Amino acid sequence: MSIISLKAVIDEANNRVLFVQAGHDFVDTLFSFLTMPLGEIIRLLRGSSSVLPMMGGMGYIYNSVENLDQKHFWSETCRTMLLQPRNGYAIRYCKELKLELDNGMSLKHYNCSTYNCKDSSASILLSYYSNVTCCCGRPMKHEITKNYFLGVEKNAAVFDCGGVFVTGLVTSFIVSDELQVIPPSTEAGLKFLSKLPVMDEKSIVQRSFDVGVKEVRNTKICANDVYILY
Repeated sequence: MSIISLKAVIDEANNRVLFVQAGHDFVDTLFSFLTMPLGEIIRLLRGSSSVLPMMGGMGYIYNSVENLDQKHFWSETCRTMLLQPRNGYAIRYCKELKLELDNGMSLKHYNCSTYNCKDSSASILLSYYSNVTCCCGRPMKHEITKNYFLGVEKNAAVFDCGGVFVTGLVTSFIVSDELQVIPPSTEAGLKFLSKLPVMDEKSIVQRSFDVGVKEVRNTKICANDVYILY
């Protein structure tokens, strides 16, 4: 399983993570959260009992969709769309992340039996979900096994420099306990460091640790259990 190594600067006296030094692979994973549909975020985090209450009523909406009788939906596909919304960036970008948060679900595409229905822009119509009604009226239930026409070719300008969303030209970022991401050499980075409270230098320590998918989904943030994403 892939892991990412981080360095945390910790104030032991106050049991507080001041900031984390992270490379582009961790920042890419952090930024990838912005590409996720809300339903996907809830599905990935629902195993943590402390997360859903923080999301307010959205967790209850998700549970309602899951528990409603099938007769209240046009089809089972409608329910699947809500409970397992697909990330449009997944096939081209998020699959390149060092930590693949949704590696338990394969991304599939379906079309109808004509294989060439197109939209107004002459693009071939595909669906992430089986049995969605095509514009021609047929169900889109034929799984596509070839992806040469899906536009998944890598953009060399994006990937050759070592990153997925960020370029990788900056070898280290500062990530605050509030998940603010700052290049340390910039004026903003220096300003952030200057605002840290004055503390006893003897209580400041640096710890190296590894995070994987399990830690990324965890909700804790403290000096003894340095899991910083929530």
